Amino acid sequence: MIIAGDAMTGSDAVALALETEPDVVIMDVIMPRFDGIEATKRISQVLPNARIVVFTGDSRPELINLAFSAGAVGYVAKPAIDELLKAIRKVAEGRYFLSPRPSS
Repeated sequence: MIIAGDAMTGSDAVALALETEPDVVIMDVIMPRFDGIEATKRISQVLPNARIVVFTGDSRPELINLAFSAGAVGYVAKPAIDELLKAIRKVAEGRYFLSPRPSS
């Protein structure tokens, strides 16, 4: 795996994805300018082969649905780094990934 870069805002994430054309994008939901859901939607529209994994601390079903509707193919609840690595591998293979909900 090669890390192509990181972005602090939704608009920077879109610009970076356009510049680097990654196979897999790891996207947070909470970002300035516009959120990760909007960034996911924009990246999916211009780079349909990019596989986007949302990695966030919020596992509400409605947010998961929004992420997948925007074009995400994976969703991992923080802080599950081991789950994130599984997700990256699965989506890179062309599969979907949804991590188990964290226990409360």
